Amino acid sequence: MAAVGAYFLAKKYEPEVRSIIVSELNRQLAVEIRVEDINLSLLQRFPYASLRFSKVVIPQIRAGVPQADTLIFIDNLYLQIGLLDFLRKNYRVSEATVDGGFFDMAIYADGTDNYHFWKASSDSVGARNLAIQNVEIQDFRYLLNQEGKTVLRTYMETAEVSGAFAEARHSVSLSTTALVESYQNGKDQWYANTPITGEMTIDVDTDAGTYKFRSEKLELAKEQYACSGSYVDKPSKLELAFATNGASIERVLQLIPLTSRSTFQRFQVSGTTNLEVKLSSGEQFSLDAQFDKLSGTVKHIEGLGRCQISRANAKIELRDELASIFIDDIDAKIGAGRFNLWGRIIDLSAPSIDLELRGLLELTELQKLFNLTTFQLLEGSISLDGRLKGKFPRDAADKQLETLKRVNFIGQLDLKDCAFQLAGQDQVFDRLNGAIQIKDNTILVEEARGRVNENPFELRGSIENALPYLYSSDQGLFIKALCKADLLDFNRILASSPSAKPGSYTITLPERIGFEIQFRAERLIFRKFEAKSISGTAHYKKQLLTVNPFEFTTASGEMWSNLSMRSAAGGAIDIGIEARVKHIDLSALLYEFEDFGQEIIRSKNIAGMADIDLSFAAKFKNDLSIVPKSITAESKLTVINGKLIDVSSLKEIGVYLRKSPLWRSLIKMDAFEKKLAKIDFDTLRNQISIANEEIRIPQMQINSNALNLGLSGVHGFDNKIDYSFNFRISELLQTGKTADSEFGDVQDDGTGLKLFLRMSGTIDEPVFAIDQERARAKRKAQLEAEKGVFKEVLHKEFGLFRKDTTRTAIPKPDKKKPAFEVEWDAQKTKADSLRQEERKKKPKRVFNPKEKSEEDVLGGDDDL
Repeated sequence: MAAVGAYFLAKKYEPEVRSIIVSELNRQLAVEIRVEDINLSLLQRFPYASLRFSKVVIPQIRAGVPQADTLIFIDNLYLQIGLLDFLRKNYRVSEATVDGGFFDMAIYADGTDNYHFWKASSDSVGARNLAIQNVEIQDFRYLLNQEGKTVLRTYMETAEVSGAFAEARHSVSLSTTALVESYQNGKDQWYANTPITGEMTIDVDTDAGTYKFRSEKLELAKEQYACSGSYVDKPSKLELAFATNGASIERVLQLIPLTSRSTFQRFQVSGTTNLEVKLSSGEQFSLDAQFDKLSGTVKHIEGLGRCQISRANAKIELRDELASIFIDDIDAKIGAGRFNLWGRIIDLSAPSIDLELRGLLELTELQKLFNLTTFQLLEGSISLDGRLKGKFPRDAADKQLETLKRVNFIGQLDLKDCAFQLAGQDQVFDRLNGAIQIKDNTILVEEARGRVNENPFELRGSIENALPYLYSSDQGLFIKALCKADLLDFNRILASSPSAKPGSYTITLPERIGFEIQFRAERLIFRKFEAKSISGTAHYKKQLLTVNPFEFTTASGEMWSNLSMRSAAGGAIDIGIEARVKHIDLSALLYEFEDFGQEIIRSKNIAGMADIDLSFAAKFKNDLSIVPKSITAESKLTVINGKLIDVSSLKEIGVYLRKSPLWRSLIKMDAFEKKLAKIDFDTLRNQISIANEEIRIPQMQINSNALNLGLSGVHGFDNKIDYSFNFRISELLQTGKTADSEFGDVQDDGTGLKLFLRMSGTIDEPVFAIDQERARAKRKAQLEAEKGVFKEVLHKEFGLFRKDTTRTAIPKPDKKKPAFEVEWDAQKTKADSLRQEERKKKPKRVFNPKEKSEEDVLGGDDDL
């Protein structure tokens, strides 16, 4: 019954109450509000009579804009009247409740605004019915848009506001649980989803348009602060200060704007600090955050190491979009290392760094702290005492990368027993000691000593782009240096690990590294190759290595060369060599260069001192095993005091001749084979080439006291052969008898008669035949020479053939010998001596052109 009575009582007085309250609202508001529905309830908010306004719309006030957007929207507005006052018809509203809605407040670039909908106090004197002193707010959003400067969006979950709102000057008590959804300064978003809870007192002066606030209990980002500040209406300006002691660093960092917070996003920070923050927003936004007595740890989100800060005092300053850090003092530890730092970083978006650094840093701990995955191994320590400076660009895709490119460190920076190995590389650098500086993205190495895969070296020079190279996988590195070493053992340097067996390695030409290195070494070893007094300059870029010049001594001789190595498909490497070799031990040279990949004439088959002009190119696999079909070579060869020892192709000649009964009867086969097994000669000159897996030997003459041999031919890597040999018959025959024509094409070349043989097939199954082509060529050459002599005789006697260039000088006759004489063998037996005594009693036979020709005597083309 009471409820029914209350309902009918409310309906009875509702028109009167609504008329009075709405009239009062319209008198105090500068705009006309729109309300969907108004009703009075005596029970809904008992013990108050409640006048509910549904869907309240208060439009913006803008000069010259007749249909402005909504300024305030309220789902339900409850104006509450004490029940006793209601029954006495004293409709004085002292409390209000706002349930749902928004307030879109704007300040425009010209200084005007949209929110002055409440009339000035002079226009509302006597307003007694709307003496609201308490307001409850829930589920309400507030938007402040300061055109061109800031945008603030907040959400009030709950709020209680109390004060004499009708007075021009009054104090307001605020208790709220809210969320800063976003705060945008210019184009940058500074805060997002930052919770605010607590209590605050606000002193309001509506005439002056000022608001001063203070709080001893305000929670920002879940940290307690004491807060004070002020807001001036025109021109719009906000000043705020808050402070805390022993606050959580992790929570405090939530107050740093998002644009600056990204600098620390890769790290987890914990610890405590005293903090004082001063914020000002007006013509210019500014924020000063002073950190005092900060202590804690810093850890990379993906790393294992940490930095322990024992003491730090610093300040962060923001001026609009400019954020800077001023460091009074930081004392910290990284593992066993300690350092001290002070200085400033101006404008974090385009940093200008000026920091003083002193201390000792452990590289292993740095690798853990910064998660330096570029290194497979990083050990040792760096002591530093100097100044870190740099100015960096504002607009860059990767600001940290661009920052590293512009780091300068001026002062003392010493490496102490450092070691490192880059990920994916086989070389381990250790025992590194020396002094360096960093300037213009370059590490300047004043003097450093160390080892690479246990090979000591000294280095002086520069390393360009080193820090970006370590930071990013798409950055390159360039080294320009002078390197000295006592020993360069490339069997170790190129090994897959320092403990790997010598000769067990793979080699790759890195893509991101370049260098220009002048090097000096007392000794160099690689496989069987060994050199001394090495010097040269190595250039490397885009997977192409050139060493020019490259000078050294090896195999008792000197070598001047140019070398090139280029990366090829499938991990292979193309290597080219241009070399000049002087006074070198030929056998030792072939041994050191592993017989250049062929097995035809190996180091054990040749001896002597040589001068060589060599051009060599081949493809190698990444274990530096040669690809035989890729070999091409040209060599101009001069050998002095040489030997051919157990050359298989020459030994086969003896095997072939031994099979013939007649040759066995004419030739001392044992002695002949002994001569073929070891041929000594004074000088040999030739130009030998290798291509298409074939060694080509042009015609050459090997002259020795025991045997004169003419040789030319082709020898394949598959041991297919095609050789031409020629010998003086006098050196073959056992006696001085004329050789029967079936044993070869015998000719006189002015120095004796010759036998021409051809050996083809394979080295295991050779096929011998008379080399008719060589014999004909020899005869043709002799005939041309005789024609030239004949023309010269006619020229001298009769003046003929004056303009003929084929004339040949007339040879001077040997007064001690007849015009033509055949002497078959220089070695004499007892029977030979008897025949010689008989010949002395007879006149020597002299060649007569009217008699039979030389070919008729010795046999024609078809004989042998």
